[in-house]
Amino acid sequence: MIRYGNRTVGKPSILITGASGFLGYVLCSSLADDYAVTGTYRSNSPSCGSIETVQLDLEDDEDVFTEILSRLSPSRIIHAAALADADKCEENPELAWRVNVDGSRKLARAAGRIGIPMIYISTDLVYSVGTGPFDESRVNPAMVYSQTKRSGEMQVLSAHPDNIVLRCALMYGPDDGRRISFVRRMDWVIRSGGMLTLFTDQYRTPLWAQDVASAIPAITQRTVSGHIFNLGGPDRLTRYDFGLLAAEVFGWPEYRIRPVRIADLPHLAFRSHDCSMDSGLARRELGWEPTPVRRGLELLRKLWG
Repeated sequence: MIRYGNRTVGKPSILITGASGFLGYVLCSSLADDYAVTGTYRSNSPSCGSIETVQLDLEDDEDVFTEILSRLSPSRIIHAAALADADKCEENPELAWRVNVDGSRKLARAAGRIGIPMIYISTDLVYSVGTGPFDESRVNPAMVYSQTKRSGEMQVLSAHPDNIVLRCALMYGPDDGRRISFVRRMDWVIRSGGMLTLFTDQYRTPLWAQDVASAIPAITQRTVSGHIFNLGGPDRLTRYDFGLLAAEVFGWPEYRIRPVRIADLPHLAFRSHDCSMDSGLARRELGWEPTPVRRGLELLRKLWG
């Protein structure tokens, strides 16, 4: 099911998979001024204004991917769609493999035959052993979700010489109220009188989601074919430290934030103690500068009013 009629002549075209997700919404909204954006969705239509939309399931046959790409003929694909729930991936590894690996392979092969380069959105969870910040070489995925994302990376990179992988950190930012960021969920918990339970022993480099969109023009304008880039924020924080900073910015009562260790809570999927990333390569090669966490949270507070 394809809706046409909003394409802007003269703009480079981009196809964004997973447009109904949190990052997909941010990418569509942020890039629509400079690109003719088409967004894909599996079941829930995106809420990204008047962009074109395409219904696409990553479990579809490869000829479906080929037909859609041939018809739309985008200049580039940003592949953000995935089964990203780590526990759900652990419960159903066959589904995770079909969506995150087989689906990425079929899309990349179809795009490669037509000559369309792809930007593949991966995850900081491919880093799980040792102490960060991790550069792009220190990969050791330890759960089904991160293993499928790493395999998806390899499928995409082998399909076309111009393909790029962006390993994105834990993301926060503006959302559409449907597929929300974890900060919005934290805010809802606090404002409903609940308690936040946050890890004191897991380090991340939280990323302002719009900074992913800011990397796209640099990728399209520079010769960085075949690269893998970490995209993480400049601050290495535990989840608990992030919560305390958010409480300061949003005015949450700190007593509503309870510190715990990873071992204190049961999880089906493995939880790494450190997924923090060194994003120096992206800064050097792309001229990319991520937003500090405090600044990102302040921007979010203004957006929320």
